[in-house]
Amino acid sequence: MNFQGLGKVETADKYIDIAFGRANDAANLDREKITDEKLSNPDRSKHIEMAKVDAIEDTLRKHLSHILTAFPNIDDLPEFYQQLVKCTLEYSDLKHALGAVNWAVKRISDFRRFYMDKIKRTRDFTSINGYRKEYYGRVSSVVKKIKKELLYLESARKIMREFPQIKTSIPTITICGFPNVGKTTLLYKLTGSKPEISSYAFTTKSINVAYLEAAIKFKKKKFQLLDTPGTLNRFNKMNNIEKQAFLAVKYLANMMVYVFDLAESFPLEDQKQLFFELQKFEKPMVVYMSKQDVIDKPIFDAFIKDFLDKNKIKYYDADALKKMIIKSELEANSLEEEN
Repeated sequence: MNFQGLGKVETADKYIDIAFGRANDAANLDREKITDEKLSNPDRSKHIEMAKVDAIEDTLRKHLSHILTAFPNIDDLPEFYQQLVKCTLEYSDLKHALGAVNWAVKRISDFRRFYMDKIKRTRDFTSINGYRKEYYGRVSSVVKKIKKELLYLESARKIMREFPQIKTSIPTITICGFPNVGKTTLLYKLTGSKPEISSYAFTTKSINVAYLEAAIKFKKKKFQLLDTPGTLNRFNKMNNIEKQAFLAVKYLANMMVYVFDLAESFPLEDQKQLFFELQKFEKPMVVYMSKQDVIDKPIFDAFIKDFLDKNKIKYYDADALKKMIIKSELEANSLEEEN
C-alpha cells in the first residue's frame, strides 16, 4: 500500500476562492463567445450567469470528489492498515469527515440544478443576477459548514502519508529488537539494501523495508523483510512508529528474527524481556546474534548455554538465516502441493 499520493486537502476558503475565480474566467470566456450571436440582453445575461453557476459547481465537485476518491475505504484495507488507521487516527472522526464532504458534493449539485432552472425561467435582469448571487451564498455556506472536517482530513492525510509502504500479500519476516542492536545491519546482510542507519537510540523514523529474492522451483520468489523497532511500553504508550512495528508483527509476520546484542546497547535483561513479550504472538521465531566480533568468546558461549540452549531457542548467522528463510518457503510450497 502507498499513501504517498494523498494530495493536500485545502481549507474551505481556499476552495471557495478557486471556484469563484473559475467562475469569473468562465464568464469572460462566455462573453467572448456570445459577442456575435443574436441574443437579447436578458439571454446574454442568462448565458453569463449560468456559466458562472456551472463553473462553480464543476470546480467544487471535482475538488471535493477527489478527496473522496483519494482517501481509501478503510473497511476495504488489509487488516494491518485498518488497525493502523484506527490506532493513529480517530476512526469515527475520519468517517464523519468523509461523509461530510460527500454531503457537500451532493448539496452543491442540488443547488446547481435548482438555480439553473430558476435562471432559465426568468427574463428579469435583477432576478437573474439575484439568483446567481443567492447560489453563490448558499454554496459558500455549504463549503464553510465542512471547514472543520476539511482541516481534520488534512491532518489525517499528513499522518497517513507516514504509513510504511508494505506489501501485505507476500511472505514477511520481521526483524525485531531494540534500536541500535544491529537490526538494520542484518537487513543489509540479508538483502543488500542499505537503509539509513542511525547511531542514536529512539531515532527510528519509520519501519525499514527491504526484499530478498530467491528462485523457488524455477520461479522468482520475493520475501519482505521489515526492520521493526522494539519497545517494552504498553500499546497505548507507544509512539506511532512503535505501534506500526507492533501491528506488523501481529498481522504480517510469517516469521520473526530477534536480534540480541551482547555488547548491551540495551541492558541484556531488557532484551530478554522483550524477546519473551514477542513470543506471545506465537509466531515462528529465531535468534540472530549481532556484533559477535566485539564480544568475548566466554560471554558469547555462556549466553548460548545459559539462555538459548536452556530455552531451546535456535540462532543463526546471516548466511544460515537467509538459507533458512528460503528453505521454509520451499517446505511451505511442498505442503501446499501435497494438499
